Amino acid sequence: MGCRNSKQKIALKVKTINELRRDYPFITLLKVAGLARSTYYYHLACLNRPDKYRQVKQIIRQEFARSHQTYGYRRMRFVLKQHHVKLCLETVRKIMFSMGLKVTLFSKHSGRYNSYHGHVGQVVPNLLKQQFKAHKPYTVLHRGCAISP
Repeated sequence: MGCRNSKQKIALKVKTINELRRDYPFITLLKVAGLARSTYYYHLACLNRPDKYRQVKQIIRQEFARSHQTYGYRRMRFVLKQHHVKLCLETVRKIMFSMGLKVTLFSKHSGRYNSYHGHVGQVVPNLLKQQFKAHKPYTVLHRGCAISP
């Protein structure tokens, strides 16, 4: 389980301290975790606070699944408007990021042009016994076979 940012790391420390508080001295746990007492109590209150966007997250999760995971945050904001939920575009983006919802089907960088098609055609046998691999520049020079002086 990886932590994305420092708030999540602190929240994990607070949960750990909360569980070990019965067995070890509180001040020692705070020193080991590197937290101030006020920081511990602030984050403990944040953990116990109900989620402000709980209902919005349910709507977003349902609509994201219904759209076969093709709605990004802009379309999702339009869907939320239809559900009479008025939120800023940035807020919808942050909520979707925190939930881990991301459109993977369409990507800005998936349709890049690439002219490489692998080995196309056939290689003609080297009847003239010419060297095509040079170890230094300008040591092997060729003219086309169709051109004759």
